[in-house]
Amino acid sequence: MDWFVDPRRGQWLQERIPSLGMMVPSGMPAYARILHPVDAYRDADDSAQVWSWSDVAVRNGATVDDSSEWWDITDDGMAEEWSDGWAVSEPNHGAIAPALLSSFVPALAAHTERGGDITVAVWEGWGFAGPSEPSTYFSVAVDGDTADQSDPFLAIGEERRKATDPRLIAMDEFEGGAYERAVRGEDVGEFPFPRFDLPDRRYALGSTTLVDLAKAEWPFRSGLGWVQGDAGGTMPQLIWPADETWCISIEVDAPYTVVAGPHELVRALLALPGVEGHAIREPR
Repeated sequence: MDWFVDPRRGQWLQERIPSLGMMVPSGMPAYARILHPVDAYRDADDSAQVWSWSDVAVRNGATVDDSSEWWDITDDGMAEEWSDGWAVSEPNHGAIAPALLSSFVPALAAHTERGGDITVAVWEGWGFAGPSEPSTYFSVAVDGDTADQSDPFLAIGEERRKATDPRLIAMDEFEGGAYERAVRGEDVGEFPFPRFDLPDRRYALGSTTLVDLAKAEWPFRSGLGWVQGDAGGTMPQLIWPADETWCISIEVDAPYTVVAGPHELVRALLALPGVEGHAIREPR
């Protein structure tokens, strides 16, 4: 996929997202909030499961509705452990699971004629490494010395590894060793590549396709710094097609994904197996 594409791709969102709280464009036919699944585990027998918010709520004598937040069904939003040994961690904030996103694709494709031209927006706060690709999390970058080079997603050659590892890339495009200053927490000045602005957030835009997003392994090939075997990594905060018929939004602090689009699309997504969510009013 291509990174740092023309920010004018997102102009329609600038006109229809007036505030950070909005997250998705105004004036769409329908909206849904899809809750990110919860990882459950029991150390006594090394059991692991994927739970819904409703599973957690039942254990805590709570209920889930279209306005529930994670802290409404847990102890102030913290991870939980019960007397039978089962425990849960918090749902992912700011990142939709690749498998969940890929399950959306057939419904998304049915509601766009431009599935070959999809824009993704990644919040600049995750950190960018180079002129062609963002690479995430300076503190957990790919370790080229210890990475399993037999992994199909990493066995892509030394040059590709250098292009996706911010600790190896030559940061000539940042005057005065900006990467080293960033690691020390110092001001690195203005990032020299085009970005896209919304209220209180700035993003890098990339261009991809629904065919790519349909593959759960897409993040490993995206330039987002994912490493096979890790728990996960950065995912886009916004996704939309060129015909602007729908928009997916995952705010960086939110444990859920908001979808805006046709009524039929919202109903189809909420009907998918394993999807927990609700139709909601237009966010304001």
